[in-house]
Amino acid sequence: MTLRDYFAAQALQGMLPYPGNEMWGSFAEMTPKQAAESAYGYADAMLAARVKS
Repeated sequence: MTLRDYFAAQALQGMLPYPGNEMWGSFAEMTPKQAAESAYGYADAMLAARVKS
């Protein structure tokens, strides 16, 4: 497992219990593929933030 995979798994773990949020959009309306792609988007953002630190 890469650090990117770990970050994506953590993001997905946070997204699934709270499927709806007016500020961030509704994860409940996403397909599993869309949720996974979104989680990897968060992972990529976390990796990019690490480089800036």
